[in-house]
Amino acid sequence: MTVSMFAHLHRNQNLKTMKRLIFSLILMVNQALMFAQDPPVIRDTETPIVEPLELSGPRLGMVYIHTADFSNVYEISNHFSKDNPVPSFLNTIGWQFEKEYFSTPNGVAGLVEFIPMITGYNAGLFIPSANLLFGVRNSEGLEFGMGANVSLLGSSVIYAAGYTFKFDYLNIPVNFAFAQGRSTERFILTFGFNLRRHGR
Repeated sequence: MTVSMFAHLHRNQNLKTMKRLIFSLILMVNQALMFAQDPPVIRDTETPIVEPLELSGPRLGMVYIHTADFSNVYEISNHFSKDNPVPSFLNTIGWQFEKEYFSTPNGVAGLVEFIPMITGYNAGLFIPSANLLFGVRNSEGLEFGMGANVSLLGSSVIYAAGYTFKFDYLNIPVNFAFAQGRSTERFILTFGFNLRRHGR
């Protein structure tokens, strides 16, 4: 056998080996894609799916300040001071933004809520605050949450609970919250409204 014939046979063998490797690789990729597909899902067509409530919208209410450090407020106020303290009851107004991050077929939803508020306008004050809460709400409108509050009165942990009353085309959420920090304790009662969507 000449050297050229031997080289030709060697090249043919290498090509056959390469083809086998490519074919084996294609089979492996195909098998991997088949196993990576979503498993079959059994569709339940009998259990009704309840849509979670969506309650973004305006908020109005009242704040009772049990204790607080008003030094930051006194610095920007021309009327109130240590000798003329801020009233314990103040009005508050704001807007609730919410994002659902999970829901169940029976209408229970996990929520992230961001609520900027302005407090004290009934007394000529401008006390901004921001609330960030994580909570759970069921399809009937009962909800609980916990998060953080930051304002001119300091930072605090905020605990909230509420219930939504449904009237024809309106949702009326009513919430009670308690904010507690190093130098402040406040009780907050708010209500809001938004239009009901179909099934909500």
